[in-house]
Amino acid sequence: MLTGLTEGLIELLNRRRGQDGAYIGCMKSGEVISEEGKAWYEPEWWKFGDEKSYFRHAAGSLVILSKNLAQYININSVSLKTYAYDDTSLGSWMMGIQATYIDDIRLCCSSLSQDKVCSLA
Repeated sequence: MLTGLTEGLIELLNRRRGQDGAYIGCMKSGEVISEEGKAWYEPEWWKFGDEKSYFRHAAGSLVILSKNLAQYININSVSLKTYAYDDTSLGSWMMGIQATYIDDIRLCCSSLSQDKVCSLA
C-alpha cells in the first residue's frame, strides 16, 4: 500500500517525465557561513563575493534531476567543482547549463505544507 508521501512523489515524477533540463527542489538562497566552527561553514566562502550570498539552488534532502542533467553530471564529474555541501555544489553546476529551475514546496521538508513528498522522520 502506498503512503501519501509515496503517491505524491510518484505523481510529481510522472508529471515531469520526459522533461529535459528539469532541476526540481525546494529552492533557496542565503548567507554563506564564513565563520569556522559554525553549522554549514563553507571553507571557500570568499568565492561567493563581498555579499557572501549563495546563488539560488535546491536545498534539502530531496532533489530531482532530469535524465539529461544526471547524465551531464556523470560524464563531467571529474571536472565539476565541489563545495562543502552537496546542494550548493549541485546548484553551481546547474548555473552553467540550460537547467529549468522548478521550485516545488512539496520538496521543502521543513515546511508545514500538508502535501509535501518528503518526511522529517
